[in-house]
Amino acid sequence: MKSRLVVLLTCAGTLLVSGCGSSPYKITLRDGREYFTASRPEFNEKTGYYKFRSLNDRDALIRSDEILMMQEL
Repeated sequence: MKSRLVVLLTCAGTLLVSGCGSSPYKITLRDGREYFTASRPEFNEKTGYYKFRSLNDRDALIRSDEILMMQEL
């Protein structure tokens, strides 16, 4: 009985953590370059830049006028 409870709690925890994650995005620039993000890019209206964390765990900034397309994967 205890082993079933442990398995059930483990599965519930895994589903909870996986549901809270944000999905990656693909950013295509006007010059054809592509960036893949770990989560949804955040736009700063004051500066006009999008801030995001890349898949290789680095922070990056891109001007909004350089972006051709941004899509959720």
